[in-house]
Formats: sequence, C-alpha cells, structure tokens
Amino acid sequence: MECAMSIRLILPNRLINTLPQDERVIFLAGPIRGGGNWQTLAIQYINAYDGDHVIACPCRFPPEHELWKYALAGENDKFENQTLWERHYLERASKSGAIMFWLGCEDREHPRDPKDGPYARDTYGELGEWRMRMKYENARVVIGAERNFPGLSVIEKNFRAVLCSQFEIYSTLHQTVSAAVMRAYQK
Repeated sequence: MECAMSIRLILPNRLINTLPQDERVIFLAGPIRGGGNWQTLAIQYINAYDGDHVIACPCRFPPEHELWKYALAGENDKFENQTLWERHYLERASKSGAIMFWLGCEDREHPRDPKDGPYARDTYGELGEWRMRMKYENARVVIGAERNFPGLSVIEKNFRAVLCSQFEIYSTLHQTVSAAVMRAYQK
C-alpha cells in the first residue's frame, strides 16, 4: 500500500488511552477465520476518504503485515481476551463512529479450520445483539454482505422485522465502507 495513510489502527488487545472521547471509531466486524483478507481492503477503501480515521480491526496482524505500521501505540494485553477488547471498541464505535459488518462468504483458498466451528459463528451472535441495540439504543451499525453469505435472507428478514423498515444491507464492500464512513460522521 503506497498511498499516504491517514488511518490509525487499534489492534487487539491494545487499550488506547490517548484518543479523545469524541474521536470517531469505525469497528470492522465480521468473519475473520476463513473470511479472507477483506479487512485490509476495507481499510484501503476507508483511506480513500478525506480525513483522519481511527479503525478498530480485530485481526491479529503480524509485525511484518503492511498495515502494522499504522497501529496506534497503547497498553498491550489490557484485556483478558479478544472478546473483551472487541466489546470495548464495539461499544465505543456504536456511540461515536460506526460498526461496519461485512458478511463475506468463506474464502475457498483459505477456509477456516473445521475445529474452529461453523463459519461466522461469532458474527451471527453479534448481529443479533446489535440488531436489538439499534432498536433500543440507536446504535450506529452498517451491514454489507455477499449475496451467497449463509443465512443472509434470515438476517435481512430479522433486521427488517425488528427495525420496522426496509433496512439496507449493502451488496459490495465498497458500498458498505462508504455507508459506514458517512454514518460514523453523522451527528
């Protein structure tokens, strides 16, 4: 990635105490194990927008990864596990920024290890939680999905039933990123 990055990444399990309370955070939610490298592409798309963006990305990039150099310094291992780290930054993004779910199909070349359980197992639970939090807390959530994502028709029906609207699920990663950036900066 040769372009000048204005991205600041929050990676697991770092606590970043230097972010102002009103700083907008975009949390990249969705399948990791077997999900391909969609997070890197999403970060590149976000970088195309003007502005200085803070992104919480649950990927455990190694130091040699092209995005590692954009990781914010913070207190490492402040969270007992990654789930607690995710919950902390999901909460932050839901109130000041946006949670962006991308529901991509399982990567055929690099699928999950079957011992990890069903594909997108954690993502389904997170979708249910944030659907209800959108209804009762006005959580800031944007969702995009590939048309063949397993269970997508049920996810769409559940969101529309709970939110009593034609809740939009975007069909491309680029559209989803665009909607998330716009949602993150809405008042």
